[in-house]
Amino acid sequence: MINFHNYGFLDCKKLLTRLADTNAFLSYYNPIWLFLWSDVYHPEICFGNEYIFIRVTIPNLGKCYFPPIPVMGGDLAMTIVEMQLETSELGIDFYLGPVLDETKRKYKGLGISLYPNKYLSNYIYNASDLTFVFNRYRKQKKACEIFKKKNKNLMYKLMKKDDFNMILEFIAKYREERGIDNRDVSFYPKLNMIKKCFEHLYELNLLGMILMTEEKVFGFIIGSVVDNCTYVHVKMASSYYGANEELIAGFARYAQAKAKYVAFDCTKNQEEEQELESLYPLRIENFNGSFNI
Repeated sequence: MINFHNYGFLDCKKLLTRLADTNAFLSYYNPIWLFLWSDVYHPEICFGNEYIFIRVTIPNLGKCYFPPIPVMGGDLAMTIVEMQLETSELGIDFYLGPVLDETKRKYKGLGISLYPNKYLSNYIYNASDLTFVFNRYRKQKKACEIFKKKNKNLMYKLMKKDDFNMILEFIAKYREERGIDNRDVSFYPKLNMIKKCFEHLYELNLLGMILMTEEKVFGFIIGSVVDNCTYVHVKMASSYYGANEELIAGFARYAQAKAKYVAFDCTKNQEEEQELESLYPLRIENFNGSFNI
């Protein structure tokens, strides 16, 4: 049996060090993502001599194993057999995912069928593109200009822990704008994730930005830098015309000094998917797994 233990804050920091310079873009490999969503996916980890093992529990599916992360270059085929034997002993199906696009052929060669799920994708952009200075972003640039003309004394506030109450007030208005019922429990995991962001804002070096004037908050965004990519964990913007575009542009100007790329994940939301595609992604990484969600 693989000696898994529950994934915690110290594991997050350790995995960040191990994944340096790997260019594993997919947001689900992001150690901070795993930590922030641990209340939902209950991640477990094992730091082996040859591979790092991670598994999560996906609601309505069960335990899912991440592709093992090489440490010392062991035998992948034998390692997969070891994982399959463990699931057999546990009496569960062997689910593997997410597999990066460039490595899925390797797993197919080991007899593992993989299925892309476009509704669980990672959209990757050059950070400089999202500042909307190029001609193809005329629509977004115009929206930003109109928004700034209508809202004087606009500022981009770098987030601090004591901004939490202000953000909670904005989220209440955000939910009201979009008709999200306060009794809708499906929104609670996101609230818990945001709370965790604030609790560990400094310890995890999270990048948080608030778009606001002295009188009004128009939106906020929180991301983390892993290797050369800033992963956006949460973005909420007012429905006020141009607020979303200005929030993205302002964050991108800040983030491009930290990393070359910015990544957004997309989960079964057609409106969100259309928005991300309209921003001209440099690359889209699909969630490849031995199962369909």
